[in-house]
Amino acid sequence: MFAVSLYFIFWCILVLLSCYELICIESSKRSRKRSILPFILFFFTLLIIFSGLRSPGVSSDDQVYISIFNQFVKGGGGLTSSTNEYVFVIINQLISFITDDVFYLFLLFALLTAFFTIFSFVKASPFITISVLVYFSHVYLYRDMIQIRAGLSYAIFMLALVCFAKKNYKASIALWLSSTLIHFSSFLGVVVPIINKMKFSSKFVIYSFLFSLVFGAIGLYTPISFLLNNVNLGPLTAPIKTYILSRNEFNKPLGLLNPTTLKQCIWFFVFFYYREKLKYELSSDIYFKTYFLSVCILLIFADFSVFAARFGSFFAVSEFFLLAALVVVSKKNRRFLFSIIIGYCCMMASLNVFSKGLFDGFVFYNFG
Repeated sequence: MFAVSLYFIFWCILVLLSCYELICIESSKRSRKRSILPFILFFFTLLIIFSGLRSPGVSSDDQVYISIFNQFVKGGGGLTSSTNEYVFVIINQLISFITDDVFYLFLLFALLTAFFTIFSFVKASPFITISVLVYFSHVYLYRDMIQIRAGLSYAIFMLALVCFAKKNYKASIALWLSSTLIHFSSFLGVVVPIINKMKFSSKFVIYSFLFSLVFGAIGLYTPISFLLNNVNLGPLTAPIKTYILSRNEFNKPLGLLNPTTLKQCIWFFVFFYYREKLKYELSSDIYFKTYFLSVCILLIFADFSVFAARFGSFFAVSEFFLLAALVVVSKKNRRFLFSIIIGYCCMMASLNVFSKGLFDGFVFYNFG
């Protein structure tokens, strides 16, 4: 209960800071980032508190990381016996060499994830506090606080996307490769240059959305599972079974009316309406394109909850920048949209904390 209360205290502080930044945006566009920079350290510290200072073992995913780490502590944990993601292996080797306390592995992941996340927001978001608030209300809770490896990998990919949008392609490639060596699912980022070259006209976007909606309504589990079960996929067999073929309480049909798909479809249409202004504010259309791809993945693969959620959220990182830019570009409706986004964040935070119970069993690490 203490952790939940502390979380919402910090959440309210973020709302107040976002109001302050909104005032700065309305008063002086040129100085808005300078006025919020003193709070960057607070944002960074905030993200460490719940993901880095929690006691390992709170979530079911923790047991996998603890088991892998213990293999390294005992002198085992070879590259093929635990994982093929080399950066993840190196991090485990480094921490296990220094200490046998797995807490410090979780802390390092939290520090790195917070760094890459905040750095991305500072580098590209036109409304930093809104980006932090949106992230803190949803993705931080369901992914970065629980799935530490995916959290770090996707945070690095987000910075790679920012660098790509700024045409710093060498840095983008290096960051993307690093993210794949922590969690192989980040390999999906290879499509970013491809969709960036595509025109994505308004007709193409609308027809693609309708096409995705139809396929989602029909359901693809039977034909896809039949095809994959009769094809030798080599090293991809294990992840394919995990994300697509297996049927259990975690991997079941999402449906087209699940809250995540609905909210992304709603935001997609808003972003589509403001697309040209968002493109100008963010100096790139890649954020809209990747977000649209996320929506299509959620719709087409609605029969595969693990696959749709994992890879849909991978490209949905664009939401942090698009929502921030949305407030800035919508001068006539700025305060209205700002209020809508605050309400959206409140709803998402409440859903994650109270309905999904993401703080159930949460305990802060005892340093004593």
